[in-house]
Amino acid sequence: MTGSRRPNLFAQTTRHEIAVSAASTRYLAAGYSWARDERPPRVRSHVADGVAIKGDQLTLIEVELTPKRADRYAMILARFRLRIEAGAADRVVFLCNPDSAYTVRAALRQPSAKRVADLVDVREVFDPRTAHWGDDVLPAWLSSTGAST
Repeated sequence: MTGSRRPNLFAQTTRHEIAVSAASTRYLAAGYSWARDERPPRVRSHVADGVAIKGDQLTLIEVELTPKRADRYAMILARFRLRIEAGAADRVVFLCNPDSAYTVRAALRQPSAKRVADLVDVREVFDPRTAHWGDDVLPAWLSSTGAST
């Protein structure tokens, strides 16, 4: 009626938005507040999918359903490192399916990621086929003191 296309629940961007929503819901249930990541002041910075805040800890959240190229991860991790070093974040959590988790972990082993690797958690939470976060129970890593390994 509005002239817009009907939403396609199988589109990659729609699945990604639903996955971000599932992540924000779990973080809220674990006692975090959730916010959109504001566009960083630096032009070439990377905008995270969300920001989870608990006390004075600010965690950048990345939802990865599709693996990216190694050079793209190198850039994203470098931007996150700059934000952490500037005091604009404390850590980063990548919420992945198995394929994207493998690729992110490989990127974290690269020499260029050495300075940020200890501040990045990679969690396999999404089904590889449906991008569904299937477990309704909060994982121990999220329901405890924070999202660290």
